Amino acid sequence: NVVFVFQNGYVKNVPIAEYESRQKLTIATKLYNSEILEIFLANKKQSLVFKTTKKETTVAISKIETHAKTVKGSPAIKLSAKEKIETVAVK
Repeated sequence: NVVFVFQNGYVKNVPIAEYESRQKLTIATKLYNSEILEIFLANKKQSLVFKTTKKETTVAISKIETHAKTVKGSPAIKLSAKEKIETVAVK
């Protein structure tokens, strides 16, 4: 799957098949007033580790809903008003 992580804490988990065509593989997504922080190729056995200005949170990719590439995504972590994501890693 292709996992998009956005600065607002949203995550979009899209099957790679959404991007395949007969000619080539192109990865793109629709943005909804949010900047992409990271893009990962990951499987359901892995987790995302978020480090914010206040805490560290681990979210299993298997727990993230699978989306179509045109969907906004879903919140993976809740951020307070002044909290920002500093790094995201796949584990």
